Amino acid sequence: MVTYTWSVPMTERNLADGGITVIHWRCDGVDGDYSASSYGTTSHTPDADADGFIAYDSVTKQTKRMLRRRLLLRLKLTKPPPAQREYRGPLNKP
Repeated sequence: MVTYTWSVPMTERNLADGGITVIHWRCDGVDGDYSASSYGTTSHTPDADADGFIAYDSVTKQTKRMLRRRLLLRLKLTKPPPAQREYRGPLNKP
């Protein structure tokens, strides 16, 4: 059974309003002696005036989970079953 580990090793943001513009993501899969990983980025155009805007400095553990779900949807990926899913790593702040 493959175990997936998702992480967000880095983000980029607008200094003026704190909007996250790029999310760097990584997914590692391990199945016994076999492993694979994938790395990518998604670009975003934050609108500081929009309802629900979350500035970088206001990102919490709960918003990280929500952003992860949005990222998966944007990548059109399905989440592995809960027993195989693990999230590792914070949204790194400089």
